[in-house]
Amino acid sequence: MFGKVLGIGLIAVMGLGFVVVPALAQVDVNASGEVVAIDAVAGNFQLDAGGGDVYTVIPPEDFDLGTLSIGASVEVQGELEAGVITATSVEIVPPPEDVEVSGEVQSINEAEGSFEILTEDATAYSVIAPVGFDFASLAVGDMVVVQGALEGSNVNVVEELVSMIETQRAYEMNAKAISTTDSMLGYLNNKL
Repeated sequence: MFGKVLGIGLIAVMGLGFVVVPALAQVDVNASGEVVAIDAVAGNFQLDAGGGDVYTVIPPEDFDLGTLSIGASVEVQGELEAGVITATSVEIVPPPEDVEVSGEVQSINEAEGSFEILTEDATAYSVIAPVGFDFASLAVGDMVVVQGALEGSNVNVVEELVSMIETQRAYEMNAKAISTTDSMLGYLNNKL
């Protein structure tokens, strides 16, 4: 991606160098990522560009939102302004055809159009079903082969790192509270 939001008021723009411009400015961007939500009523979709960057994308008028599905990989070109990309082009990136994952169905989430499988080597994968998939033909415990799928961890490393830091800070806070309580009780014990 050539433009990245740094925080309130600033956007980093990479090209020939590294320039910081006000966030309210329009910046030409090339972004790629995964579709995480589709709003057919508003005529837009949410794009997770990785690294915690999620953008609302307003596609060109001739783009059919019906061709998108949650989890689809897309490449978007357009202008970024205040976290919204007004796209001049949206291209759906097809998955590779030569990769396949097989395993046992662990759970089915028809509302999100996905299901979880567990492979023989105990690796869990979330599978985004194609549009029009018949979930009635799928049951927990079924063995399935998913073609055109990318193998990848079902763990979001960034979320787990943040969770680990939160847990560490909670532990430190509780240890400090116990230490303070111990000091206060020791002080009271010595005074009485």
